[in-house]
Amino acid sequence: MSFASDLRADLDDVRAIPGDLGLRPYTVNLVTRVWTGARVGMGTSTTTRTALLVGGQNPHVTQVTQQDITAGGYSAGDFKVGPFTPPFTGGGYATTTLDPPQDGSAREVWYELTGPSPATTLQTLEKVGEQADGALSIWLILHAKQFT
Repeated sequence: MSFASDLRADLDDVRAIPGDLGLRPYTVNLVTRVWTGARVGMGTSTTTRTALLVGGQNPHVTQVTQQDITAGGYSAGDFKVGPFTPPFTGGGYATTTLDPPQDGSAREVWYELTGPSPATTLQTLEKVGEQADGALSIWLILHAKQFT
């Protein structure tokens, strides 16, 4: 065990404080839909929603800044969600848990964001980026999903 991994459980508890104080009004769900057919859209589907939490509380959600957009890789309207704590005994998230499938399986993954204003009530988002230091934090970058 490293010093950083020893800190993760305590860090997760500290990150929950704003939520304990009612300062995290946005909920974020990881939505997974599995189809019985050979690919997405074939057969019947089962949808599962999993709340993404930090220390048992809602995560911090903010729109990316103009500085982030100018630096590249992000668009106006993208959301930055986190920080999530990497795995530790009793909690945390592995980046593989938060990543959409890349294997062509009959599974879809997206995120739902529900917030206090009508503009952010139940948006369907896809992961377009991630900022992770690997030791103590993982941030997701989410973008409004385009349906075809």
